[in-house]
Amino acid sequence: FPGREADRLTAERLVPVAAPALAGDDNWPSLPLLLVAGAREMWAEWFAAAGLAGHPRRSHRFDSFVTAMEAASAGAGVLLGSRPLVDAALDSKTLVRLSDYELSSTSGHFLTKASTARLTGAEQDFRQWLLLRLSAPA
Repeated sequence: FPGREADRLTAERLVPVAAPALAGDDNWPSLPLLLVAGAREMWAEWFAAAGLAGHPRRSHRFDSFVTAMEAASAGAGVLLGSRPLVDAALDSKTLVRLSDYELSSTSGHFLTKASTARLTGAEQDFRQWLLLRLSAPA
């Protein structure tokens, strides 16, 4: 982040998720992939790291991660979900994990500010609260 100070809030861990109805399908790698426009495509890396041969060819592309999650919960295919973003859906059983393997990514979520910016007291308090609440190990 040139010219910015950045604090990592969350580390990204990727795991395949789908609707519960698709969970029993041992052939889930052949199901359509749900992709997010503008996001880095990580499926090939996930399959290689998980030791699974091949790469599904069919896919559906969505304009946002939220829309892709909704499609996954409706049974449209398999989403490579970013934890912790899919954790609430996993907890509520709207989505289920299709593999125990998680791919750690260098991506994540960051709190940034211009290097020259001075934070107000309230902004500093919010920053500190957010970092304490969400900070992930490096």
